[in-house]
Amino acid sequence: ASKRVDYFIANSQNTANRIVKYYKSKAEVIYPGIDTSKFYLSEKKDFYLYVGRVIPYKKFDLIVDTFNKNGKPIVIVTNTLNKLQKELKAKSNSNIVWKENISSENLHKLYSEAKAFLFPPEEDFWLVPIEAMASGTPVIAYHKWGATETVVENETGIFFESQSVRSLSNAIEKFEEMSFDSEKIRQYALKFDKTIFQENIYNFVKEKIKSNS
Repeated sequence: ASKRVDYFIANSQNTANRIVKYYKSKAEVIYPGIDTSKFYLSEKKDFYLYVGRVIPYKKFDLIVDTFNKNGKPIVIVTNTLNKLQKELKAKSNSNIVWKENISSENLHKLYSEAKAFLFPPEEDFWLVPIEAMASGTPVIAYHKWGATETVVENETGIFFESQSVRSLSNAIEKFEEMSFDSEKIRQYALKFDKTIFQENIYNFVKEKIKSNS
């Protein structure tokens, strides 16, 4: 079936590379977008933030183990109420606050107030760090795959090199000695606005139709 595809569009360069590897075809990279107008800047508070579904590869266990050890305040937001989430919540110390099924308005407020957003999984491309950056919040990300295409080191965030408590802890300590410009981070995130995505998709289709007419 892959041989019958006229054109591939990939959500990241990482995905495009795998399309070349497995399908032997080139792919145009068009990054997904968000509605950046829903996100805003506000005064930062003393807590970290992580958001997502509690499934193994999202590495919530790494977050809990790291913050149980360092004692720093963190808010974890999820809509997933499964066995893993209950186990991790039960082992979390009091500095780890879990929030389940909160409203979009409250989530946007947390994005805006967090001192940093954590991004520990391997993802092809994930919009949640973009939402954080659209709120002027720097990202501490695992240095692999999609994060390398969205986080600009020392400008919109920093990286850690392995999915381990030690590596993440070192990155957090480094982060706390740095300063970031929330306005510049938001300006960077605007390049991922959904209107740009729509324009790129439209232009791609228009160009292919023209070339085949």
